[in-house]
Amino acid sequence: MIDIIKQNIVKILHIVGVATMVVGFFVGIFTYNFIGFIVSFAGGFAGGLVYFTLAKIVENQEKIIDKLNGTPDLAAKDSSGRAPKE
Repeated sequence: MIDIIKQNIVKILHIVGVATMVVGFFVGIFTYNFIGFIVSFAGGFAGGLVYFTLAKIVENQEKIIDKLNGTPDLAAKDSSGRAPKE
């Protein structure tokens, strides 16, 4: 079960982000108040963005780990891309 979640964490985060936005939209509609709709929709939108941003961070970390595992000497390089002087 944990392996399935690890493999699909980005998809799961995107689904949760969309669900958060949709829930915020419908809660706003059911307030029957324009100000309540705006506040609820903005909250749902902001909450959804958190999940999308977290998904992007996880994607970037996976890419970095793949690069580091593919080229062992990449970890020894500094931030400018050059190997440290010996």
